[in-house]
Amino acid sequence: MWTSGRQLALALCVALATFAPAATLAAADGGSAWIAGMNAVGDDTFVGFIDAPQPGVTIARNSTVILRGWVVDQSAQGWTGIDDVQIYLGLPDQGGALVTRASIGQRRDDVAAAFGNPFWAGSGFSASFSQSSLAVGSNVLTVYAHTPDRGWWYKQVEVHVEPLPALPYADDPLLIVREVVPSLTVDQTTQNMTLRGYAIDRNLPLDKVLGIGGTGVSQVQFYLDGPRQSGIFLGNADFGRVNREATGFGSRFLQSGWELTVHPGEFSVDKHEFFIYAVSAYTLLDALIVLPFTVQ
Repeated sequence: MWTSGRQLALALCVALATFAPAATLAAADGGSAWIAGMNAVGDDTFVGFIDAPQPGVTIARNSTVILRGWVVDQSAQGWTGIDDVQIYLGLPDQGGALVTRASIGQRRDDVAAAFGNPFWAGSGFSASFSQSSLAVGSNVLTVYAHTPDRGWWYKQVEVHVEPLPALPYADDPLLIVREVVPSLTVDQTTQNMTLRGYAIDRNLPLDKVLGIGGTGVSQVQFYLDGPRQSGIFLGNADFGRVNREATGFGSRFLQSGWELTVHPGEFSVDKHEFFIYAVSAYTLLDALIVLPFTVQ
């Protein structure tokens, strides 16, 4: 439960909606009304507040974003009226993506007390998600609240993601394919084809431990005959294996080795390409190698 004098004051000001001027209410309720969204019906009968994050706050890279607040539909009888809360980046009808669905029904005794309605004690919502869902710079998070009778209504909060510092290794993550067994030309009857290598991000500050084994890389992904958008996902490599070659860049990269085994019998007789991605856990940037091979 998040109870503070400020929040109680906000709730009380909103509760006095029929008596206070609109401008005063807007300031008291975080600066905006709830706006009609998808399948919205009727007038705005919603009140609520986004407690966190604060508008204009700067989100640190590689952090977890916590979003929480409360919302009720004042026309509901015997409950809060809210059966779903979803968080979008932007607006869905303008290409905005769903970030996560919030947990609802959380205890907000302060809201119930401020409005004098015990049924609104379950008006709280909260969600958490990775900062990697956001872009560097300005991001507008849209909190959609749904009620069965009135559809979706929303309120927004703008946050900022701090930019990356200057990167000494602009091309990292460094992705190396060191070995293909038996070779890049295989018979379709060959049982296994194994690829090995390593992946690191040398931009990772020495005082941070991110990625598998502290390598600064979170995963190595394989796609067949196309990039992520159109290729066939083959799987994530077994990442975190000992690779002594990579320690030439520092002992912290000892566990940077990766390995993936595929089965040529599952591929058509033809020329193919592996699209191999290494994903930095620090910069969130990708490295890509396109590796041609032939099944005969």
